[in-house]
Amino acid sequence: MNSVFKRLKNYQEVYYLGENSVFQKSKIKGKFHSQYTRYGQPNEVAGGGFAKRELLELLPSDTEEQTDIAITHRYDRNLKKDAFQLVITKGTGVELTASNERGLKYGMEALEKAIYSSNQQVVVPELTIHHEPSFPIRGVIEGFYGIPWTHDSRLDCIHFLGKHQMNTYMYAPKDDELQRKLWREKYPTEKIEDFEELLVASQNALVDFYYMISPGNDIVYTKEDEVGVLQQKLKQMIEIGVSHFGLLLDDIDYYLKGEAKQKFGTPGLAHAYLIKQIYSYLKNELAHSQLVICPTEYDTRYDSVYLHELSDNLPPEVQIFWTGPETLAHEIPTSDIAKMSEIFHHPTIIWDNTPVNDFEDDKELLFLSPYYNRSYRLNQFGVVGIVANPMSQWELSKLTIGNMAQFMWNAPGFDLTTSWQETLADYAGSEYVESLEVFTSHNENKRMIQPLPLELKEALEMHDKNYLNQSLTELNQAVEKLKTLPNKTFQKELAPWFKRMEQDYQLWKAILAEDHELVRKLGTELKGAKVRIGTNLPLTAALLWGLVD
Repeated sequence: MNSVFKRLKNYQEVYYLGENSVFQKSKIKGKFHSQYTRYGQPNEVAGGGFAKRELLELLPSDTEEQTDIAITHRYDRNLKKDAFQLVITKGTGVELTASNERGLKYGMEALEKAIYSSNQQVVVPELTIHHEPSFPIRGVIEGFYGIPWTHDSRLDCIHFLGKHQMNTYMYAPKDDELQRKLWREKYPTEKIEDFEELLVASQNALVDFYYMISPGNDIVYTKEDEVGVLQQKLKQMIEIGVSHFGLLLDDIDYYLKGEAKQKFGTPGLAHAYLIKQIYSYLKNELAHSQLVICPTEYDTRYDSVYLHELSDNLPPEVQIFWTGPETLAHEIPTSDIAKMSEIFHHPTIIWDNTPVNDFEDDKELLFLSPYYNRSYRLNQFGVVGIVANPMSQWELSKLTIGNMAQFMWNAPGFDLTTSWQETLADYAGSEYVESLEVFTSHNENKRMIQPLPLELKEALEMHDKNYLNQSLTELNQAVEKLKTLPNKTFQKELAPWFKRMEQDYQLWKAILAEDHELVRKLGTELKGAKVRIGTNLPLTAALLWGLVD
């Protein structure tokens, strides 16, 4: 395949006939002129202003320097949000059309990918690219149970999202008491300052910041002052610049009692009432706002009285979360979303509980899988977005979420195998790809795919020590290599599992040596360990072969 098409394979439409403009220099200069603003005044280019790039240095339109190419940015209201069209013509003219700032940023990124160096020359292909992200909303919801992320992790997450063509961060940690259990209480000044910093970081990264609140456990639907308290809590966020909100009614007892049952009759009508109150409040407070809600029945493939009453009584612009047909969806096929789109009748955002590891004993594991088993046709049935619910280990969550980013960017063109290789290389660099691939293959997300492949299952059943030894030796070597990866946060988050691998390998060597006393001792200790490798081969072998009780 032509190298230009290879570099641009993640874009939906690329037209290139092999013609190029070639410059006998190591870097070219481009004059940037935007017709996006009145009087054609130059504005900062999205995603880094006029910072110097590897092969292209951008200069403002009023520069007096000699430039090699001229880049004109135009606005087109007919393009969807985040979409762009890039046309590079003979004679060094570049026209970039978009309808928002992110579209401009993505178009500039495409231009930089198209330009390449060959034999100490800069080559500018003459081509046309048209791309429209598969989902308007692409990002992360920090919505897991357990210790919430640190402020620095959130800042890093927002930076990561902006870098990987995602545009949404949703603040919804289940164990932020002021977001859920103590939702009536205002945030203290120091916490508001943190939110302000997150908001600034989001704006700089062109990421939409959502504040989510969960009052459903104890809000009194029949008291107007309760709704007022909720509105004032949101007012605290509005005052610092937040305009995107979520009202979460998940994981609650939604059966009505007393006055609430007498007034509303059913939870669907009570929830619709509360949502409409918040929706109206936001519309009165803000010229532009966005509201997404999570129903109590968020993980179904069936209709119900609750969903019927809720969806029929909501303003049409309100978006609805759906996790797929299960809370931890093994798959989200076309048939299920086709059915749910007829039930919801509202724009739908997939709250995808991957790679989250907060359920039951999942916290002992790492979920380091590609983005499996999701229909590329989701956006044909009212799905306007996907947000990933990550692990508490943010750094390691980047692997699955980085792979999800490619799916959300171009679902029909998503290739699971090649995209995973690209994800690993993007994260760790080519030196560590092979080792990272081995390690992740032993730590698959059991909620999406069986963590133990058929070959290893059969080897365990057949007592095939040679095959198992080959696999464990390869894994141990991969771990030793990954211990040298120069990323402190990566090393910190993986340290418990690296330690577990050392213990596993010690147990395996004892099994091979037929040291039954040591096998029983080590195996018994590992049965109570707080973390484990997903395939868990040595202990599984010891238990299956009757070496450990």
